[in-house]
Amino acid sequence: MIEEELEPHGIAFISVTERMDISTPQGKIFLKILGGFAEFERATINERTRNGRITTAPKNQYAGGFIPYVYRLWNGNIELDRQQGSTVKYIFQEYVEGTNPYRIAKLLNNPGIHTKTGMLGQSYRYKAF
Repeated sequence: MIEEELEPHGIAFISVTERMDISTPQGKIFLKILGGFAEFERATINERTRNGRITTAPKNQYAGGFIPYVYRLWNGNIELDRQQGSTVKYIFQEYVEGTNPYRIAKLLNNPGIHTKTGMLGQSYRYKAF
């Protein structure tokens, strides 16, 4: 970004906290070294995260992240939520019968069926689950 965006417009990058001035050869090499370490750290985090998910997936254990509607976390494992499953079946049935998404959301709000985050569907346009 610095070489492609700032320098062509005559803008210099000077860091106050690192005492780095990339207009000098020393500052340029220091910036590249910092960038290399940052890239290495990002790749290491990605690798550890991927390996952790590969390890937990066959065990049906929670590896972090968003749990989709119809599933829930129970004792560290992901399992089906039958009540939410029946809600999804109801949504599909209504849609197949020609009910528009806005009307389906209204139908779900009347009995107080909440989204995964605990909000009523009317908080979002057309989202009822």
